[in-house]
Amino acid sequence: MPANDAITDTAAFNKEFGLRLEAARLALGLPRAEMIAMLGCGDSTYSQYTRGRIQIPPSRLLPLVKRGVSSDWLLFGMETALPVHLVAPLKASIPLAEESINNPVRGRRKDA
Repeated sequence: MPANDAITDTAAFNKEFGLRLEAARLALGLPRAEMIAMLGCGDSTYSQYTRGRIQIPPSRLLPLVKRGVSSDWLLFGMETALPVHLVAPLKASIPLAEESINNPVRGRRKDA
């Protein structure tokens, strides 16, 4: 695989992961501040995760995994390890996550 393909694949992977990370937050009904606290990062870092600019350390995913969101789904979009009750809410949250990432609210709402 040429080096440029690897860079493109990594960028696409990071972007898709970020979308699923934000979808998980929305599906679980977590305010942004609570998600940030759970992941042990800052607001700016969370933004970089969701926009696919940086990769999250896998150990930071544990709080989400404990809530039923599988690392297989977060990292690769594989639904097989998800609890049945989370499949539909996570799928439904993808368009909302995309909207949230593409149109961030300046001066975040309290429930965002």
